Amino acid sequence: MATVEIPDDVLEALRVQAKATLLTDDPSGLLMQIVRGYLADVCAPGFDRDGLTGALTRQRLRDRVTKATHGASWQDRSIYSERFLCIDLDKFKRYLDVHGMQVADVVLRGLGHDLQNHYGKDDVYRVGGDEFVVVLGDRDAWLPDAPQDVTFAHAIVEVALHRNQRRNHNIYGWIETHLKAGVLSSKPGGMLIECGDPVWYEEQRT
Repeated sequence: MATVEIPDDVLEALRVQAKATLLTDDPSGLLMQIVRGYLADVCAPGFDRDGLTGALTRQRLRDRVTKATHGASWQDRSIYSERFLCIDLDKFKRYLDVHGMQVADVVLRGLGHDLQNHYGKDDVYRVGGDEFVVVLGDRDAWLPDAPQDVTFAHAIVEVALHRNQRRNHNIYGWIETHLKAGVLSSKPGGMLIECGDPVWYEEQRT
């Protein structure tokens, strides 16, 4: 455990703040909140892989798509196109209630490992508790066999929209909206969700 020297005036200010917010003269709880918040911001880019499944994290997917949709210049009108496989464990909360967390973790770990073995470790992302996204490209969609009492639901999100520099953060937000819809709307037999330039984006480009 690291030891940090805190100046008396700062420590007194922490005591006052702790008294006002936590109703205690001990500032250690408040200080821990500050440290944890800072470390979460600083260290988040290093959390590349999910600890349970080994899949890449939601942040890594955001970084990848944001980079890929960034225009080469202000006049860049090239098209970014990609296909994503969104996977959800159907009615997983009910499964969790029946079988418990340890059994559920085995299912999640198995799904994550099977997807990485098939698609490669650089294309599989865990984006939620029981939700995965695979950067599919031109490959056919594939899902492993589900364990007993488990159903894997999925959707394919096809993206084709203009790259741009000025609206880059909004482009990713638009894609992420469709990825979330793909996860939440996934069906055991699969479904297709298309993603193109939104109306507000076209208005900004004219």
